[in-house]
Amino acid sequence: MFFPLEKENDDILEHVTGILDGNKKPEKRYQKDFEKTKRKWSAYSKDEARKNLLLLLMKLEISEDQVERIIKKDARFNSGIRFDENQLVDNPYLIAENDKGAIDDNGKITSEKISLDTIDQAMVPLFYSPEKFQLDDDRRIRVIMIEELKKA
Repeated sequence: MFFPLEKENDDILEHVTGILDGNKKPEKRYQKDFEKTKRKWSAYSKDEARKNLLLLLMKLEISEDQVERIIKKDARFNSGIRFDENQLVDNPYLIAENDKGAIDDNGKITSEKISLDTIDQAMVPLFYSPEKFQLDDDRRIRVIMIEELKKA
């Protein structure tokens, strides 16, 4: 029988990174998925700042193309995010504040903008967690104000 890790009180992020780092074996049903992912993880996580950004992005409900766009410096810059990895880890709301997404030469959206709601879902605590942001955090309030001004 399969039991979700949450019910076993395991830290899911720690479990996944343990597999990606080669310290744990993946569950049989996910072995092929992890083999593909391990190659990218290995390439991207050599740099500590980039690894920390990846760990942050793993908490967000975003697509693979959005991850690639944020993790690659040139793509991130072209999307309007002119901050380095450490600045984004310190203030994830900079992503929502500055991200313009990606559009191809024909005007077709190829990677959706990462929204405030997406950042909030990972950063605002549902339960007490010291690394998460409070509802009245200045960094969060700033991006809310900017989003409202963009609508005006």
